Amino acid sequence: MFGFFKAKIASFFGYFSSKIASFFATKQFVDETFLAQLEEILISSDVGAKKSKEFVEALRPKTGEKTSDELRVGLERLMRASLERYVPLTATPKITLIVGINGVGKTSFIGKFAKKLVGKGKKVLIVAADTFRAAAVDQLREWAVRAGASFFDGQGKTDPAAVVFDGCKFFKEHRFDHVIIDTAGRLQAKEHLMRELEKISKVITKAVDDVPVTTWLVIDGTLGQNSLEQAMLFNEATRLDGVVLTKLDGSARGGIVFAICDALAIPVVYVSHGESIDDISEFSPDSYVKGIFNA
Repeated sequence: MFGFFKAKIASFFGYFSSKIASFFATKQFVDETFLAQLEEILISSDVGAKKSKEFVEALRPKTGEKTSDELRVGLERLMRASLERYVPLTATPKITLIVGINGVGKTSFIGKFAKKLVGKGKKVLIVAADTFRAAAVDQLREWAVRAGASFFDGQGKTDPAAVVFDGCKFFKEHRFDHVIIDTAGRLQAKEHLMRELEKISKVITKAVDDVPVTTWLVIDGTLGQNSLEQAMLFNEATRLDGVVLTKLDGSARGGIVFAICDALAIPVVYVSHGESIDDISEFSPDSYVKGIFNA
């Protein structure tokens, strides 16, 4: 299940993993300086000041009796527990609302996610409600074709909520198993975004009141603390249920996952990278933490 994830993990954690590995390899005596340096590494790896301090404080009671190797194991355990405390992905939602700013890999993720569902024998509909970006609909249509999914574009309507309403009715009338809804994300117009997402939520309920909606935020793994700021703003605009992490490569420092999960108390559900439509995997806290420590 996690073959793709494990294959990408080494390159994703080039910075974080090398910093952690070299630090614990050269440090044997554990004292306050040791802890201060460890906290600095965590912060520089985008774990965030709050979460980094929490990890270090949890290790502090053990510093008088533990070696650096034992603290390394302790930190790995803390990191894994930090991610596993959130509800894991247990079932694929029937209605998935995808939010995220332009350029984060939202469109490609939708295509990959649709392909994954189609591969399981599901009848999938993609609804193109990002009507404000000229090329968005055409790009999403291409991904739908590649995925083998059906596509709904609102037939010329420009109001995203109207497209979503018609798309959800189409989903229900034609008995699709899953519908994935693409929406615009314009944080520069936050108030408008909030109103738009609120309206979309209402029309979904009106169209299919018996099916719960899951909202996932797509973020770029290379953006570090900017991704945390995006997540906080989107969470103010609509209730987020999970995060999708894209663009896993060597320039991503890796720690931002801890900061986002801690700040919003939601899990990372999928990771996505590369041009292939199969470059997608469910998120694994265990594989993620092992990747950091080169385990």
